[in-house]
Amino acid sequence: MARFDAARPEGEREMRGSRLRRCCGVVPLLFLACCATTGTETGSRARRGASRSVAWEVIDMRKDVAADGQQISWRYTIVLQERSGHDVRFVKHSRSFQHENLAPIATESEFQRQLAAQSELRVSWMFREHPIDASRGVVQRGAPIRAWHRFEGADDSGEPVTVDVQFDLD
Repeated sequence: MARFDAARPEGEREMRGSRLRRCCGVVPLLFLACCATTGTETGSRARRGASRSVAWEVIDMRKDVAADGQQISWRYTIVLQERSGHDVRFVKHSRSFQHENLAPIATESEFQRQLAAQSELRVSWMFREHPIDASRGVVQRGAPIRAWHRFEGADDSGEPVTVDVQFDLD
């Protein structure tokens, strides 16, 4: 319980009380601001990391379920950001999607893209899950599908650059 000194003027006591009320109003707002999530993803936590001189982030994650329940697809954008001041020329893109209840999917393709020094490259992607047994619908699972993308190339000094991007489709 707050104790006021009787020798203080009445206005000063009120001012101390109003400070307390203001403080009690601000603290919950600060707590909410600190707990708020950031980013543009839909329904999940931030997905980001770095591989040496290139930072990556997965943004704009969207999950769509077909009306008949036979297919789920995820659309997302991978953003690669060059941070060391060297141009990067990518030549290969490998990717895999793994889950214990799905047939493994791994592919590799030519990927001729330039990432200029101190800039970013955006790569939009879609993964579509087809059930192994269509009569049973989309596989029900507790764990998310693990997505992995690898971008390979070299910077303008000839140093190899490999960017591994891993995240969950949930």
